[in-house]
Amino acid sequence: SLERNEKEEKQVNFDEREVSVDSEETSNLLPTYKTEEQVVKSMLGQRKLQVKDKDYVQTMNVIGQNVNWFKGKEITFLGFIYKDKDVTGNKTVVARYGITCCIADASVWGMIVTGQNVEKIPEETWVEITGLLGETTYKGTVFPLVKVNKIKKINKPNEPYV
Repeated sequence: SLERNEKEEKQVNFDEREVSVDSEETSNLLPTYKTEEQVVKSMLGQRKLQVKDKDYVQTMNVIGQNVNWFKGKEITFLGFIYKDKDVTGNKTVVARYGITCCIADASVWGMIVTGQNVEKIPEETWVEITGLLGETTYKGTVFPLVKVNKIKKINKPNEPYV
């Protein structure tokens, strides 16, 4: 006699064929991305922010939209020097290319940083930045500004896109 497995099953249709999928077998296949709300709650509870590759775009977005919430917090992140003609003086941009769909839609995600001679670092140099979050104005909008405490030249990561 055949015994019926009482585990929860889902019916999945591939090319008009039905396949039974055990939900316990697929639970570990789902990506473990945090919601923006989870990212915000986690960040607000930290005195020091360490930006991880997997949360890079989301973290930059949250800080960019809520600059005042994060003023005075220490932040550490990796990126390359990105020269923006609208960022002048002793400032530059440290950024990564963020991808939402494919390489063709990559866009620059990062922060303006300020510190002694940061503007003299050659474009596309990879660095690790540690500093305190503040604010500046960029193209008429309040924007995060990192006041650099430490800057270290690093090798380009194996996966430069986030």
